[in-house]
Amino acid sequence: MKMSLYSSVSFILFTLIALQCPPLTVSPFNKLRRPAAQLYHSTTSPSTPASFNASKLGLPRTTSSETVENTWSFILSAPDSSVFIGIGFSTNGKMIGSSAVVGWLPPNGGQGHTKQYFLGGQSPGEVMPDQGDLVIVNGSLKIESVSSRLYMSFQLTVEMPRKNILYAKGPAGFFPSSPGFRLREHQSMTTTTINYVTGKQETSPFLKTNLCPKEDAWANEHVWLGNTNHHRCHSGTTYGANHRLLLWLPFVIHIAIQMTGFLLGLIGIICGLFLENQTNANNVSTHKALGITILVMGFLQVLALFARPDKESKYRKYWNWYHHNIGRVMIILTISNIFYGIHLGKAGTSWNVGYGSAIGVLALAAIGLEMNLYSSVSFIFFTLIALQCPPLTIQQTTDSCSSTLPLNDLTFNSSLLQCVEAWTPQNYILRYARTLENTWSLILSAPDSNVFIGIGFSTNGQMIGSSAVVGWLPPGSGGGGQAKQYFLGGQSPGEVTPDQGDLVIVNGSLKIESVSSRLYMSFQLTAELPRQSILYAKGPAGFFPSSPGFRLREHQSMTTTTINYNTGSQSVVKGSPHSKLRKTHGLMNMIGWGILIIIGAIVARHMKQWEPTWFYSHIAVQIIGFLLGLTGIICGLILENRTNASNVSTHKALGITILVMGGLQVLALLARPDKESKYRKYWNWYHHNIGRALIILAISNIFYGIHLAKAGSSWNAGYGSAVGVLALAATGLE
Repeated sequence: MKMSLYSSVSFILFTLIALQCPPLTVSPFNKLRRPAAQLYHSTTSPSTPASFNASKLGLPRTTSSETVENTWSFILSAPDSSVFIGIGFSTNGKMIGSSAVVGWLPPNGGQGHTKQYFLGGQSPGEVMPDQGDLVIVNGSLKIESVSSRLYMSFQLTVEMPRKNILYAKGPAGFFPSSPGFRLREHQSMTTTTINYVTGKQETSPFLKTNLCPKEDAWANEHVWLGNTNHHRCHSGTTYGANHRLLLWLPFVIHIAIQMTGFLLGLIGIICGLFLENQTNANNVSTHKALGITILVMGFLQVLALFARPDKESKYRKYWNWYHHNIGRVMIILTISNIFYGIHLGKAGTSWNVGYGSAIGVLALAAIGLEMNLYSSVSFIFFTLIALQCPPLTIQQTTDSCSSTLPLNDLTFNSSLLQCVEAWTPQNYILRYARTLENTWSLILSAPDSNVFIGIGFSTNGQMIGSSAVVGWLPPGSGGGGQAKQYFLGGQSPGEVTPDQGDLVIVNGSLKIESVSSRLYMSFQLTAELPRQSILYAKGPAGFFPSSPGFRLREHQSMTTTTINYNTGSQSVVKGSPHSKLRKTHGLMNMIGWGILIIIGAIVARHMKQWEPTWFYSHIAVQIIGFLLGLTGIICGLILENRTNASNVSTHKALGITILVMGGLQVLALLARPDKESKYRKYWNWYHHNIGRALIILAISNIFYGIHLAKAGSSWNAGYGSAVGVLALAATGLE
């Protein structure tokens, strides 16, 4: 089974949208939500009328003359909290297959209702009113409210009631109504096992415990039962240690998996940064910016664990919204960036198919858990059918040096052309030849991906000072492409001037056309030998220069090569000798001063309820940030000495100021007065405001450094995204 990239992305997109929809099932009794309380005994009868003698509830059965043979009387008591209450009798301790008695009494004098339900399944349609195998004595089933408590009484005709009992509490404000009397999912539920002879009650064997928190929510749920001279009152049993472990287990698994994923992802991003430095890759700016953004979002998700309000807190819903939606956005960005990384790495279809299959399986599993069984099977069935359909791929012709040139109206003999794979990651092909004395014919071939393409000729391997030929063909233009020479006088758009440069282009030879989804830009140069340092560029998607200025925007990616025109051999220029040092300087300062210091400040301000975890986390993050920032500043000083840069005085002065302030913050830890000291408030004022000033200066100097280095919009976008996410997180926590 194969799917095209378009089909794969569409499938993942609609899958992720589907996962945000509410589940299609409503389960009235299927989830164990709240613990019950420990079994206890009472000798006080419920002060409520019943259709039987309530004084005979509780003790083991006797042959008293007051006893009705094979008749058991029950009264279930619970707080009148505007909910339905229920008691079920099961043969195996499970909800499905049980029969239950459910009652409700709407507020404001509404009429009470009681019914038997057969719990045939987990969906509302499988929970059927007025059905079940409980033989209820006629007229015995009723419910009423006394002193803000509900009392539901009934009698069963049976030799011995089932010992597995389920208790349920409905959602607040909901009451079943005619004609269907359909139930909704309970608010909480527990399952117990009772010994009718001894009156003892406990949880199912695998949940047995002796622990009993008095504040448990089920401590007020009572049931009276029996047919003797005394009554016995039982509450549901508590969850206890093992049951709490079952409740905590999904949370612990979630944390363990997420932390493992975060650490593996962090290692992957660090490897990517080293790889960029070693290969001097210049087409990974978007990939790197997305990776850093994902890293920051992941770190915030980890920190959010420490800032999690209690479930009862009024802020919990805002925390849930933040945590869940940041997680969803992070997943979408991660999936997109992984596919994009596979594309950049030219890893081939096996990587796409492998990762796409894994995502597909996870998506199907998630959708299956969100839907009921019937819908899940149907969805998977139709998805598998859809995957058998022919892929929606659009075949794009690939060019290579072994391919025949598909151009027919050339003014020179194409059989003389030598061919080199100029820029392999972008599938750029360069064909060239000396076709006349001092006349060189060149054809640059590249995929028609809705961008401009360019080839520049440099004297020193640098962009500035070079002359370039740039061409573009907008979609729907009917073949009306344009190509121009540009002089690359600088890195800003105003310094790249059209119709200028020192290339002598033969009149009428410069043109661009699209054949089989590829662009072919051909031209002829008058030169004894073209310059050997060649630059190739790919423009941003969807942008094309237009009159009157024909101004270019910054390229999407670029590379520099050196070619030997005689042999056709070509090598990639690794960049300036200081490019790695420059990138290390920028990255260390960006991560240290510009990200970690901010995160440490957020920890100190918003996580003090976790004493002393917040303090050690704050110290650890700030120390790491300080050390990385110190490394970055040292790299900057070395870089200045080696390059003899003359325009970095302000940038250096700000950096040294930031370093001094950071050192003072570290030293302030040693001079911190006790909390009871009268000087502590002055220390707090100093420490907090120096920290704020440091953060503001660090952010400003990082953006200024990006400007000085002319690193391009990708660095601005990447760091700006990280700062934006941190700012949103801090604002949300405020």
